[in-house]
Amino acid sequence: MLAFLVFVGFGYSQGWFSQIINPKEQNNQSVIENTVKSIVEVPKNPAPIESVQIETLESFPVQKILVLKGVFSDGCGFLEDPVQSLDGNLFSITLETRLVDPNTNCTQALVPFERKIDLMVNNLPGGTYNVRVNGQYEIQFILAEDNRIDFDAGESK
Repeated sequence: MLAFLVFVGFGYSQGWFSQIINPKEQNNQSVIENTVKSIVEVPKNPAPIESVQIETLESFPVQKILVLKGVFSDGCGFLEDPVQSLDGNLFSITLETRLVDPNTNCTQALVPFERKIDLMVNNLPGGTYNVRVNGQYEIQFILAEDNRIDFDAGESK
């Protein structure tokens, strides 16, 4: 249904249906446009996160994975792609949700989710780092040593 509405909205904007729609059906056209707009312009909200963990993969360079778990209050929400930034020793992660369509009937069952995010720790110096998620949750990890591969280390041998 969603794909059909998007197709119709796009087709209309391209003039594909201009010969089909007559003045009597003008009201139907505005209904289609409003429906397409309601799907596209749904506001984002912070993800309902319940737990935050960091997994360390035993590799070199070390890899850190942020594991976020939470629960949607119904079956209409989905997670957006996370946004990650690093300022000094602080990682800021934003994970937002969006509804499929506010006019859709949704299951009222709780829907758990888990999102794993690779933290950008390659080439960082050793030290303590904080990770702040959606401005609410904070967790810390330590890089025991510089997380850089030194390709010049074996040149003298």
